[in-house]
Amino acid sequence: MRKTCWFLTGLVVATACKTTTEPYADLRVETSVGTFTVLGAPLGITTTVTNESSRPVTIYAGTCPVHFRVESSTGSTIPLPIQTCAAIKITVTLVPGGIHRFTDQWDGRDRNGTRITGTYLIIGQPFSDSGPQSAPVTVQLPQN
Repeated sequence: MRKTCWFLTGLVVATACKTTTEPYADLRVETSVGTFTVLGAPLGITTTVTNESSRPVTIYAGTCPVHFRVESSTGSTIPLPIQTCAAIKITVTLVPGGIHRFTDQWDGRDRNGTRITGTYLIIGQPFSDSGPQSAPVTVQLPQN
């Protein structure tokens, strides 16, 4: 019985910590995407984060990883090319109503360097799999 009580107490504390320290609860994420005009030319992707809370929120604003993900029309994630990035922690504090824009580019290649074609979804995901994300934006990657 004592073990059970300890486990339940630990569980309650862990749950309380998660709900009180969630840094991204009041952030809105939106994504805008350019168009492919020439095969192989980079596609501009801008992910905008807006602080909708009444308090300042500090976010990680580094350059790695990219701030979006790509999904196929069936919902599977397309692995993107691996990037080399500086291991520097960069943070930005957003005042209430403040915004920060992450600007990325993608040339339509997967992790293996293969140019993919067809219809895909780009989803702004500036923090992690568990953080807020944007609504998907549909892009059509041209044939060769």
